[in-house]
Amino acid sequence: AGYNAQEVFDFHAGRAGTHAHGFVNPAVHRGSRSARVVSAGTGGIDWEWISQLYRAGAKPCFDVLAVHPYIGDISPHHKYNPASDGPPLWLQKMADVRRVMRGSDDTRTPVWFTEFGWQTGASGVTPDQQAEYLVDMVRMTHQRLPYVRRMSWYTAKDEPSGGGEASHYGLYTAD
Repeated sequence: AGYNAQEVFDFHAGRAGTHAHGFVNPAVHRGSRSARVVSAGTGGIDWEWISQLYRAGAKPCFDVLAVHPYIGDISPHHKYNPASDGPPLWLQKMADVRRVMRGSDDTRTPVWFTEFGWQTGASGVTPDQQAEYLVDMVRMTHQRLPYVRRMSWYTAKDEPSGGGEASHYGLYTAD
């Protein structure tokens, strides 16, 4: 069994310890040397939940730490405090994730962005902004986060109308 964005959807009441020995299974490692166990992705960059996961003893249970770095409908360059000289908030949160990993003596484990994107339409961004943000996020990740080894866009194609909020993340329209 696997979970996705478990802290958002309150699986097991959002307790990371429940997941540490449940959804990630060390037996996979015994079954195949080439298999890679990927942790469940967090909904957003939830470094506090990741910290709980490590404190619960999950480090030996996964080979890849999955994160879903959704940032709403804003540019990856956006700073919540324009006067700040620091990086955008999503990069600050990824620095927090890295600090948690360092504090858990786990800097060798790669991070994968197993889901990210921007929705288009009335409650999202324009298709041109979506394309620009995609390129910018990949570029910024490559330049600033060398431990992030893979990035996966949420979905390639929009779902037909009526699919709800998540139906407009595709790079292609449904028609």
